[in-house]
Amino acid sequence: MDVWNGIPLPEPSELTAPFWAACRAGTLAVQHCAACARRIFPPLPACPGCLSRKLSWLPSPGRGVIYSFTVVRRAARPDRPVPYIIATIDLDDGWSMTGNVAAAEPDAVRCGSAVAVRFLVASAEIHLPVFALID
Repeated sequence: MDVWNGIPLPEPSELTAPFWAACRAGTLAVQHCAACARRIFPPLPACPGCLSRKLSWLPSPGRGVIYSFTVVRRAARPDRPVPYIIATIDLDDGWSMTGNVAAAEPDAVRCGSAVAVRFLVASAEIHLPVFALID
């Protein structure tokens, strides 16, 4: 298992490989159901809304607002720097994901704060999507 900055890195599978390939290319991507137009994250083998398997990947602008967040001040692992911020992001194109809000002071983060995706190079294979506060 590869570790970066105290974080075990994800291991891409057949299902998640398109997501990680898009991240390597500097694009946030989301699954899209051709039958009902639902955006799906995390990736699934079938649409949870209509059970269709006609899924493809769409690029996302990667902008949204913080729906909810927590500031972690005591890490579960001693090699993980603290504090760090984990947030649920409501993306402007109609889906949500959980991720880090990077390079932000904990007191600056609020529900409703605008964010945009950035990518941290953790390994040759994994570029991690994180979010940064924007004006």
